[in-house]
Amino acid sequence: MKKKINFHLYLIGGVSIILTTIFITFIFYGLFQQQVKRDLKNYGQLLAQNYTLSSNSIMFKEKVMGDLRITIVKQNGEVVFESYADVSQMDNHGNRPEIIDAVNRGEGNSVRYSSTLENDTFYYALLLKDGNILRVSKQTHSIMTLFLGILPLVVGLATIIFLLCLILSQVLTRRIITPIEKMAENIEALEENIAYDELIPFARTIKMQNNHILKQMEYLEQEKNKIQMITDNMSEGLILLNNDKNILTINNSAIYLLSEKEKDYIGKNILYLSRNEQLNNIINSAADGESSSAYIFVEDKHLEAFANPVYYKENMVGLMCLLLDVTEKKESEKIRREFTANVSHELKTPLTSILGYAWLIKNGVAKQEDIKNFADRIHHDANRLILLINDIIKLSELDDPRKDMNLEGVDLYEIAKECVSSLSVSAQNKEVSLEVVGESHKVIANRSMMEELIYNLCDNAIRYNKPSGKVTITVKAEKENIILSVEDTGIGIPKEHQSRIFERFYCVDKSRLKATGGTGLGLSIVKHIVQQHNAKLVLDSAVNLGTKITITFMK
Repeated sequence: MKKKINFHLYLIGGVSIILTTIFITFIFYGLFQQQVKRDLKNYGQLLAQNYTLSSNSIMFKEKVMGDLRITIVKQNGEVVFESYADVSQMDNHGNRPEIIDAVNRGEGNSVRYSSTLENDTFYYALLLKDGNILRVSKQTHSIMTLFLGILPLVVGLATIIFLLCLILSQVLTRRIITPIEKMAENIEALEENIAYDELIPFARTIKMQNNHILKQMEYLEQEKNKIQMITDNMSEGLILLNNDKNILTINNSAIYLLSEKEKDYIGKNILYLSRNEQLNNIINSAADGESSSAYIFVEDKHLEAFANPVYYKENMVGLMCLLLDVTEKKESEKIRREFTANVSHELKTPLTSILGYAWLIKNGVAKQEDIKNFADRIHHDANRLILLINDIIKLSELDDPRKDMNLEGVDLYEIAKECVSSLSVSAQNKEVSLEVVGESHKVIANRSMMEELIYNLCDNAIRYNKPSGKVTITVKAEKENIILSVEDTGIGIPKEHQSRIFERFYCVDKSRLKATGGTGLGLSIVKHIVQQHNAKLVLDSAVNLGTKITITFMK
């Protein structure tokens, strides 16, 4: 705006100087012409009074004043006297305008421009009493010559005026613009700071538009925050890229899933985030216009990655990459495969034994004295099969998300006492003492699951205890939680096995499992029950010192 104002002021000043100079030059030249014409007429009349022609000789030549040129011409145009030239060399002047006017009207005027001399010549002709014509002429500067003569003065004056205009325009522009700039600094109070009344409608429109823009910006900011909140809280990783594979936006989950540190990845190439070959391959495919997916492995995480091109009006405008953490799914598949294999093995072993003994008895191969022993073994293996199948059914029920939990207030201390009563015979056979300490505390839980949980923990503690060992069940309250712990003085669990002890069919010592008659699913059932109730499970064990399993429930 300042430049435009200055430019127009300079333009107005320059044009004004040029037009004024031309106007003054023409006015001055017009006045100058009138003055020359008056002077010539006065000189001509003065000379006419002193005119004498005797014996073809001019008697007043010495009376000629200044740079005037005197010519005596007959009415037929013949020159009889010339003050500056030889009359014999001169043309007939009968066709000259001033001569014609003098013959017809008594006097005449004319102005002729000489391109050779680059000046104007003024003529005045007067009819004398003797019939001859007296012509007086004078050479003067032409208007162009006059203009060029004053041009240096005009240029100097124009330069001075231009400099003054430059200074004044800066001052004037500053005085005009400063109030407007102050208005712009405080849009909210625009109407209170209006410098010029002409700007009132403009200011009102600006304020209205400003309020509208602020509302739009606030709305867009809210929408942006919503989208950011949604993407930041997504468990899936989301990456948006432009056609050059530079990152436009990325959420925290994507950074976490790719095991990268939180940095500013915006504007950086995807290679700056991850150099995983499979990930970059599907992104390259998306950049070529093809949707693709792949399973990738990053450190300890299994990810499923999808990459798609994004189109707008049939033009590809970017790429989108979605990362899903399928680690749990992969682990579940692995557990299911292992579980299937283990179930097959665990079922096959007693069934093979039962079939073997039954075949011996059926075919009369077994001796009479061995039949009772074989029947006991068949009975033992059949019971083991039943226990195994029951535990498998329990695990299947715990894995079913549609199962109704039937939650109620359950007294853990009371259930612990009941379990001790149920396991007293088993404990006596193992020479293990059972004790329940603490006090009555209720949790919101499924009663049958709590009975199964405490029973399995106590049963395990008895099975893997030492002679004269002890099992202590504790129920207590701590702050906002109810603590249930089962501690034994048994053989303990080696450190390297503790992370897997709650897996299905996992056993530190297979031979001991068979000797104790367990199924290998008890602790796995405990873990599932704890997860179903959103409780916390902690294992603390040392070889030959015993094991303590603590479960923390929220009140």
